[in-house]
Amino acid sequence: MFFSIKAHNYTKFLLMSVVTMAVSSDFFDCYAGTGAPSSSNSDKEIASDFLDSVSQNQQANKKEDVLSFSDIVGDNFIFSNEKGFKFSFSNLKGHVLVIAFSTTWCPNCPVVLKSLDVLKKKLLQQEIYNVGVITLNIGDEDIKAVKDHYAEYGIENLSAYESVAHANGIEGVPVCFVFDKEGKQAAKYLGWHDFASDDFIAFLKKLAAKKVNDYSSKKKGSTIGSGKVWKKMEVLKYGNPILKKKCAPVEVGDKEAPELLEQMLQQMYESDGVGLAAPQVGISKRMVVIDVRQEPAKVYKMINPKIVWKSEETAELIEGCLSVPGVYETVKRPASVSVEYLDETFKPCFIEKATGILAACLQHEIDHLDGKLYVDHLSRIKRARLISKYKKLQEQQEPISDNSGEGQQAQQQ
Repeated sequence: MFFSIKAHNYTKFLLMSVVTMAVSSDFFDCYAGTGAPSSSNSDKEIASDFLDSVSQNQQANKKEDVLSFSDIVGDNFIFSNEKGFKFSFSNLKGHVLVIAFSTTWCPNCPVVLKSLDVLKKKLLQQEIYNVGVITLNIGDEDIKAVKDHYAEYGIENLSAYESVAHANGIEGVPVCFVFDKEGKQAAKYLGWHDFASDDFIAFLKKLAAKKVNDYSSKKKGSTIGSGKVWKKMEVLKYGNPILKKKCAPVEVGDKEAPELLEQMLQQMYESDGVGLAAPQVGISKRMVVIDVRQEPAKVYKMINPKIVWKSEETAELIEGCLSVPGVYETVKRPASVSVEYLDETFKPCFIEKATGILAACLQHEIDHLDGKLYVDHLSRIKRARLISKYKKLQEQQEPISDNSGEGQQAQQQ
């Protein structure tokens, strides 16, 4: 599958001391008393501030009116960074996420951001790959202003995203939410918290180790096609020889094809992907399903898809794959493509000059039909590094699934 992503670029950076900030108790949009202690505070005051923060955070997490990410920013919010990488919250399910909201004018926010910056570094050092750290600015400032704000306070590892224009249910900043692998709120922290502490990382790892509810139990009794109950398909992983084979064309009128396409579509949704090719589930036939979850909504069930035109202009997007889960890398492809295919009724269809995520996803999935994975587009050094990270992640998952790492899925194919 393909990922637009998410955009969690863990880049190399220096560990810097926590920035000290004066806490303004009358700054109405910041949480008074929960900022990190300034350098002028005595040890007693520091302890008092921290205990106040812990108490307030505990009270926040006891509230029954917990907010989902969509409650705060709406269902259609798109993460977009300065390089144009885009992804949505639904693409990130399957990973534990730490998402903080702040502003460039809040006096307490830089200290919280700095703590999250150190957290991200520690996750990288400990090779925890299924926990993502994302910080979002509330306001109408452009992305350059957000990036400059991060640079001013020495925040080097947190990616800058377009500002959130409207946020519901947030009465002040900084505020940080933790979402589990199913996208449910697991914790909420008002103001200062030691996000880089061993205790907090242990909490994240524990969340990451929990298994996501099985799709078949959530959709028990759901039917497809002729009324048969959907059965979970196995998504083949990197190294399986079937993924390297060129697939055979589907004969027009193949009676199994429509039902297989529906099965594949259900498996794609179960896996929180945006695309899936038949060889990924062990079927060496030229079939693909795609739903990039953009407006206007469109689900593609494709038989014998063929790229008939490619633009000379290229574009770069971060991609990931359900067959190489947990790792992502930037891939350069033609910025626009046109594709011919047959739908599930064997009707000829045509996609003219697709762009953006759809264009990348079409190329990614059709590559699968020719025995090629997105990692094959990378340089030898990048490919070796990514596969090494992938193998380490698999080793973490096998014993007790005690993994964490970066937020995911921008979009998987």
